Amino acid sequence: MPSVISLKDFLPNAGMVYPAERNLLGRETRDAKVLGALKNFIAALGGNDSTRALKRAIDLVIADVFIIGTNPSVLSILTAEDGDVLDLLRTMRGVVQWGRDLPESPFYGLCKTLVDARLAWKANPRPPFNVDHHCAAAKSIDGFLEAVRGHWSEPMFDLYGLLGGWEEGDSEEDEEMVEPAAMSQPNAGPSGDVDVDMMDVDPDEHMVVGPEAITRGVRGIDLNDARWRGL
Repeated sequence: MPSVISLKDFLPNAGMVYPAERNLLGRETRDAKVLGALKNFIAALGGNDSTRALKRAIDLVIADVFIIGTNPSVLSILTAEDGDVLDLLRTMRGVVQWGRDLPESPFYGLCKTLVDARLAWKANPRPPFNVDHHCAAAKSIDGFLEAVRGHWSEPMFDLYGLLGGWEEGDSEEDEEMVEPAAMSQPNAGPSGDVDVDMMDVDPDEHMVVGPEAITRGVRGIDLNDARWRGL
């Protein structure tokens, strides 16, 4: 029997097409680590812990990560000498508390899964067809892919796998789930290793979900908000 709760159950759906597998990151423990990190981050912000509200809060938090990836100070990683998409993801992970609470490979795997799900929808659209009704994550991924253009490379992830990258974080010690009390207190938005001013992101290009929006969205989500139709 499948687990009662899985990462896939909480990821945003509108405008996304996920693979049939229940464990999106290849192993149940990897999916559980990501879901645990997201839930602990949102709980520390005082978010509503109902399943419906938590799913919408996770959508906001994920959207913010991809918007961070479009910030010029972060995106410049790609134009640096020998910079590639994995360097970009590493920087994005360092900016958000819940990303730093995860091993590298589950964070990379989550980002790749989300981008793949958005591209799969574009290749085979299904309701809702109106992009205005797509989840925040889908819209932010569109802006992210436009910003990185040809740098998002499937062969780069294949090479990462060949070098054993996907096995990082799968040691016996890392398989232990982190309890909420053991998690470091997250910030109410992007912070940390990279100086990112979310105001640098053009709000007319794609929806901006910055620190204040995350905090408001997590603590009290309006389920009638048009952004969540079709979820």
